[in-house]
Amino acid sequence: MTIIYASVSKDFYKPGSISFYVPDMTSAISSSGLIYVFIACAGLIVLAAMLLPLKKSWNVGRGITSKIPFEINVAGLFVTVGLYNLISQVVWETMDGSFIVTLEPIVVPDSILKAIDYCISFFLWFITLSIIFMAFVSMRQVFSIGFRRYLTKKTTIGRIVVWIFRRIRQFIKSIGEVDLTDKSNKVIIKALIVNFAILLVLCGIWVFGIPLLIVYSIILFFVLRKYYDDVRRKYMLLLDGTRMIAEGNLDYKINEELGVFEPLKNELSKVQNGFKKAVEEEVKSQRMKADLITNVSHDLKTPLTAIITYVNLLKEEGTNEEERKAYINTLDKKSQRLKNLIDDLFEVSKATSHNVSLNIVDVDIIDLIKQLLLEMDDKIRESGITFRFNYPEEKLVLKLDSDKTYRVFENLLMNVIKYSMPNTRAYIDITRSEDEVMIAVKNISAAEINFNPEEITERFVRGDQSRSSEGSGLGLAIAKSFVELQGGKFVIEVDGDLFKAIVRWVVSD
Repeated sequence: MTIIYASVSKDFYKPGSISFYVPDMTSAISSSGLIYVFIACAGLIVLAAMLLPLKKSWNVGRGITSKIPFEINVAGLFVTVGLYNLISQVVWETMDGSFIVTLEPIVVPDSILKAIDYCISFFLWFITLSIIFMAFVSMRQVFSIGFRRYLTKKTTIGRIVVWIFRRIRQFIKSIGEVDLTDKSNKVIIKALIVNFAILLVLCGIWVFGIPLLIVYSIILFFVLRKYYDDVRRKYMLLLDGTRMIAEGNLDYKINEELGVFEPLKNELSKVQNGFKKAVEEEVKSQRMKADLITNVSHDLKTPLTAIITYVNLLKEEGTNEEERKAYINTLDKKSQRLKNLIDDLFEVSKATSHNVSLNIVDVDIIDLIKQLLLEMDDKIRESGITFRFNYPEEKLVLKLDSDKTYRVFENLLMNVIKYSMPNTRAYIDITRSEDEVMIAVKNISAAEINFNPEEITERFVRGDQSRSSEGSGLGLAIAKSFVELQGGKFVIEVDGDLFKAIVRWVVSD
């Protein structure tokens, strides 16, 4: 039945001015079948949540929904129950024509109010069904990752339980890893046992144990405070020592026992010694560079000056043929010396930079030295030095570069010839151990040995400090470089005036 009212009064549209008959909303909604519509929609959403993730290219369920814990999903499903009641009310009001937003019809037309009502209803339906969709998309992971993993990874309670068990396992493992032979661990364990016994006794004294417990706590506080102050003081000593070393005081030492920091003090001492060694090496390197410049300048300048002098003498008028031949002969010697010096300089530079190609062959070291002594026989006779060659009867074949090895011993023998005391004996001793061959060249020095044996093998360093004798100062440097290039060791030893050059090579099978 439709009843139409008409009135000229403005109060006709105000709420309460007219009484309306309102039927029972619950019975009306139930009879309308809204609950079946809601269940059907929820069922379709659940089905979509189960099927859509199967299409992997759509990436459904791989975003934020995969990280939602199970408890939040369950809470969301309970929220949908409350949203259903709200939806039911909106549906009833939409059907009844009473709008959620009550406005004067004169201001807002009925069509717009109706559209607003439908939008609110749609929004509530969307929120409710979206919660259901996300909850079931998240919970369906139980099929893909397994029930056990789902409980431990996707539930808050499971994560907490796993975290607790992991901490318990780590605690038990740490107890098992305690080294009871360690002095510090023994002290800690004894302190814990004593503290537990004291607390147990104090707790057993009933009421009188409380003041005793207070006194015990105060005493324990001062004991721990004293221990902490001692640790802090030792730490500051270690820190001050580190600061002093960092500022360049490499002779600073910490003489006091540092307790738990004693291992750090020992390591700091090692670092300190390493720094001192590095500084000494750098100072030595800088000094050697300065000596190198001085020595190479002197050795190059000497023959060059002689060449210039004799060239000027040749230019002078009145020089007879005999003098001219003598000058030319001197020029030839000085230029040859200058050439040899430059050749040696290039050779030692290539050797120290490892820019040398080796031709490794089988070399009988005994035959090589015999051949060298034979070829240098004239120079040996002129020097007045008598060589004694001691070697084993069997052959000693090594994997070496024959040319470079020949040059090594040529330089060593020339060093003996130039710097030995006249009319003395020099020795070449070859010995073989199980896995090594040692060749020692020994001679008595003509000049007093007052140089550092470790520096004599550097470039342009000579035992003849006045540099008056013939020689470039490169012979031992070249010998050492060639030996080390072939995997050997070269050392110089001095015993009084006895000079020993020792070469060692490992015997390869």
